[in-house]
Amino acid sequence: MTAAKSTKLRAIEGGRSNSLPKPEILLAKEPKYPPKFPPPPVDLDTQAKKVYKRLAKLMEKAGLGTAGDGDALAVLAQVRSRIAKVHEQMKKKKSYVGDGEVRTLVSMEKAYYSLFLTYAKQFGLTPVGRVGLTVNTDTEDGEDYLR
Repeated sequence: MTAAKSTKLRAIEGGRSNSLPKPEILLAKEPKYPPKFPPPPVDLDTQAKKVYKRLAKLMEKAGLGTAGDGDALAVLAQVRSRIAKVHEQMKKKKSYVGDGEVRTLVSMEKAYYSLFLTYAKQFGLTPVGRVGLTVNTDTEDGEDYLR
């Protein structure tokens, strides 16, 4: 089974299914949201809010996000925050051999990494996620995207 592709990506690639209208027709009918993320949700923890703001700024400059993507970005930011918390818990442990709590933390870390990569890919924040994307790379203010 192949992964679902966004209509924009299908239009860029030029492929189409015999059972679906041409991607260009679908694109014209898709909802269009303002190209700016909303403020981070109030229920995010402090670290997640920082991640949200950093990624929102980065993605807006790259032309990757919209107001309709805020909740999904919040999930990505919260998962990244939880990865940091798991890392902090792992640093506190002195012995890793035979420790059930450490094995649990390693399992949590692995699960959070998987979630993070899944969401990051959806936003074009991984090398694979950027394949086929075209974005606005105009940096009129001269700022580095990753600040």
